Amino acid sequence: MPGDGRNQEVLNEIAKNKQKSEKQYIQTKRIEDVATILNGKKVDITVTDGLVKEGGIFSASFLTYKVVSTGPGVMFEVRRKDADFYFLKKHLLRSFPHLIVPNCPKQ
Repeated sequence: MPGDGRNQEVLNEIAKNKQKSEKQYIQTKRIEDVATILNGKKVDITVTDGLVKEGGIFSASFLTYKVVSTGPGVMFEVRRKDADFYFLKKHLLRSFPHLIVPNCPKQ
C-alpha cells in the first residue's frame, strides 16, 4: 500500500522521540541508598532567633534564622536567609501537594 511507507516513517519518528525523552533523566540515588547517620531516625528541626544582618555598600540588609536539627547523637546548627524558606516551601508544595505547609512570614 502507498501509505505504509509513510506510516512506518511516523512510527520510526515516534520511537526515536521516545528514546530521546528517556535519555533526559539521569539515574539518581534515593535517600535510602545513601548511608548517613540519620537514615530512618527521628529528626527534630527548630527555627528560632531571627536576626537582621546589615548589608554592605552594595547589598541590602536581610533576615536570617537559626535552624537547629537534632537526631540521635548529632546536632547541626546553621543560619538561613528568609528567602531559603520561600524556596523550600515552593518545592515542598510541588513535591507534596497533599500536605499542609505553613505560611512563611511576610518579607
